[in-house]
Amino acid sequence: MTDVFYVDGQFITGQTASIPISDLGFTRGYGVFDFTRTYHKQPWYLAEHVARLLESARALDLDVPFSAAHIINITGEALALSTHAECYIRIIITGGDGITSLLPAGKPRLVVSITRAVPFLPEKYEQGIKAITIDEPRYLPGVKCLNYIPAVRAMQRARSADALEALYVDKIGNVYEGTTSNVFAFIDGALVTPPLSGVLRGITRDIVMDLARAFFPVREEALQVDSLYRADEIFLTSTTMQIMPVTRADDLLVRDGKPGDNTRKLMACFEALVEK
Repeated sequence: MTDVFYVDGQFITGQTASIPISDLGFTRGYGVFDFTRTYHKQPWYLAEHVARLLESARALDLDVPFSAAHIINITGEALALSTHAECYIRIIITGGDGITSLLPAGKPRLVVSITRAVPFLPEKYEQGIKAITIDEPRYLPGVKCLNYIPAVRAMQRARSADALEALYVDKIGNVYEGTTSNVFAFIDGALVTPPLSGVLRGITRDIVMDLARAFFPVREEALQVDSLYRADEIFLTSTTMQIMPVTRADDLLVRDGKPGDNTRKLMACFEALVEK
């Protein structure tokens, strides 16, 4: 099985890829990334992920000389070199080397990483997971930047609480999103998810909302932590999780502590979409 990396115009196999230590992505965290995966060796919504990557770069005033078509082509070439049955795809654009320790020289660096996809264990989907809430300030939540300090801190606390994910909550009790996921709750028969004003526009989030509209009212609105605790069902969405049932929020069971029927319906719809 072969990992493949593209750095500075070269494709590299194995674990020998590197970037200069002077890169602003390393020294200052100045850069953006996006992440997707393959199904049946085909990249999942790659164009949408690359479009979001470039939107993130514009939000950080990172002047990217690479077109979306170029990034997609490079990713396809890297995938063709990998022997993994299914792959995770991480695309990174760093600030490149700097004129000074803070000022970029205007030569961003493109990195593409192709590694083996490692799915969650089936019992996570069968039994559901625990998610905790955490008041942790975030920087530019709508941007996938390289600064993941809040997420690292949050996940350290989640692991201490034997939870799989941490959900960001502000000081007045608004729930926003997970460290790497969007959050949904069934409340009074409707599917509710926080609005884009405070969260990342997840590609899987959009897909699930489109699927859900065939069965349920779908609302983008503020989600209070008290409403989350009282929800009939809760689930998370992300590229790696797909649709992950949450059966415990902090120390409270979600209803009977089992994945709900509505969540299972959407999980089946998502699986059918993947298998098309």
